[in-house]
Amino acid sequence: MNQIFAELKRRGVVKVATAYLVVSWLVLEIRHTLFLIFELPHLGLQTVFVLLAIGFPVATAAAWRYQFGTAKQDHEAAHTDGHGSQRPSSSASSRCWSSAPS
Repeated sequence: MNQIFAELKRRGVVKVATAYLVVSWLVLEIRHTLFLIFELPHLGLQTVFVLLAIGFPVATAAAWRYQFGTAKQDHEAAHTDGHGSQRPSSSASSRCWSSAPS
C-alpha cells in the first residue's frame, strides 16, 4: 500500500487530486451563495456538482498519465549538478560559444 501511495505522490496525482477537491469546494460554495442570492433553482447547483464529480477521475487519470509538474523537475534535476548549477552541455553550439576568444 505504501508503494502505491509513493507512486501516486511521485506522479503528482496526490497534488492534483487535492487541488481539484479544494477548487471544486470553492466553486460549489460560490455557486451556492450566488444561487441563493439570485434565487435560482437547485437543479443548476446539482448539475455543477455532478460535472465536478465526473471531472475528478478524469483529472486524476490525466495526472497519472501526464505526470504534471514532475517531468519538468526531473528534466531540470538531470541537467544540474548537486549544487544547482547547470552542467556544461556537449552540444555543438555550446562548444562553439565556449571556445570563442575573449
